[in-house]
Amino acid sequence: MPLPDEDIPRFADIVSRAYPGFTYSKQSYREETIERLRTMQHEEPSVTFYGLYRDDELLGGMRVHNFCTNVRSTMINAGGVGLVAVDLIHKREHVCKELIEHFLAYCRTTVRPLAMLYPFRPDFYKRMGFGYGPLLNRYSLSPAALPANKQLGGVRYLRPEDKNALVECSRRYVREHHGMVDKSDHEVRQMLTSDDTFIACHWDGEVMDGYAHFRFARGHTSLVNDIEVLEFAYLNKDALRALLSFLNRQSDQVRRIHFNTHDDFLHFVVDDPRDGTDDLLHPISHPTRRSGVGLMYRVVDAQLMFDVLGSARFGPGDCSVKIEPDDSFLPDNTSPVAVTFRNGRASHCKCDVDVTVRLGIAELSSLLMGTVTFSKLRAYGLVGMSDPSYTGVLDAIFRVNEGPQCATSF
Repeated sequence: MPLPDEDIPRFADIVSRAYPGFTYSKQSYREETIERLRTMQHEEPSVTFYGLYRDDELLGGMRVHNFCTNVRSTMINAGGVGLVAVDLIHKREHVCKELIEHFLAYCRTTVRPLAMLYPFRPDFYKRMGFGYGPLLNRYSLSPAALPANKQLGGVRYLRPEDKNALVECSRRYVREHHGMVDKSDHEVRQMLTSDDTFIACHWDGEVMDGYAHFRFARGHTSLVNDIEVLEFAYLNKDALRALLSFLNRQSDQVRRIHFNTHDDFLHFVVDDPRDGTDDLLHPISHPTRRSGVGLMYRVVDAQLMFDVLGSARFGPGDCSVKIEPDDSFLPDNTSPVAVTFRNGRASHCKCDVDVTVRLGIAELSSLLMGTVTFSKLRAYGLVGMSDPSYTGVLDAIFRVNEGPQCATSF
C-alpha cells in the first residue's frame, strides 16, 4: 500500500539498517532524510513510496517512479523502482519478492511495459527476470589529454534562471539518444540546488546545447583534486569540444577527470586514454576504464511492449517471428507474441511466421534494449530457434546503432 506520511520515519529507520553505508544512522542525517523523503512524496507526482505491512507492522518499502523513456527512438512509459529496503529482522521472509511483485503489477496495470532498477545484487534480480543493461564505464583521464580549443567559447556556469533552458536541452538530448529518461521536476531541482555539484553549460546564442554536471573529489593534497563528471550531454560537436576544452583548462589543479558514462568510445577523443594506473593487460594493453553492471531492464508485458514500439526503429531485414518468452516470475507474461519486422518497423504478424524463437524474459529484455546481440545469445545457448538460418536476419533486426544511455539515478 502507499506509504502513509506518518510511517516515513519508520521507513527511514528500515533503510538505515538495510543500507548502513548511507549513514542514515546519524541523527542529523536521519532527520534530513525524513524531510527529503516527505518532500519527494508530497511534491513529486511521478514518485510514490510503498510499504509492505503484516499485522500492521511495516516490514519494508520501496520508491516507485513513473518514467518517460526513449526506446529505439520512441518515447514510452516505463516504471522504475529504487530504495527497496527490508527490515533486518524480517529478511528471508519474501518481503523483497512481494515488493517487486507489486511493482511489476503496478507497471502492468498502468500500461508501463518496461521496468527498470539499479540492483543491489544483479544475480538476485536476474532471477526475477531483469536483464542486464548497458555497462557503465568509468574513464579516469588526465585533463591535459582532453582536446583544448581556445577558439571555442560560450561556456559558463548554470544560473537559476537557466532552468527552462536546461530542461529543454536535456529533453532534446533524451529524444536523440536511446535509453535516456526525461528528467523529473525533482531531478532538475536537485541539479539546481545541490551544494556540492556544479553545471558548466555551453550556449549557442540563447540556446543551451550541452552541459557537464560534475563535482570535485579530494586528491592527495588540499591543492590537488579530481573531477567526477556525473552527466555529460551535448547536441553537436561544438558543444562537445567546448566542454572538453573547459575540463582541459583545469589541469593545473585537477589530477584526473573521471567520466561516468555508457559511451564505449570516449577514448577516441583524447590524446592519452590511459587511466593512470600504469598496469598492463596481457600481452601489452593499457587500461583505459573500469566497467560495471548497473541498470537492469525487464519487459513486464511482451505483447504490450511490441505494441508501443510500433514506430520504433529496428534494423534492416524482413522476417515474421513468433517469440515465446519464458517468465517464471510472471506466468501471465508467457503468451507467444507474433511480430512482423519490415522496413525497420514492427507490427502484429498477420501471416504464417518464418521462425519461432524461445528465450528467457531477461534475455528478451536485454535484446530489445540492444545491450546484447541476437547472435551472441544464440552462441551462448540462451535462445532456441526453429530455424537457425534466420540467426543473421534477427541479429540485424535487433541491433542498435548505439547502446542505451541513462543519466537518471533512482
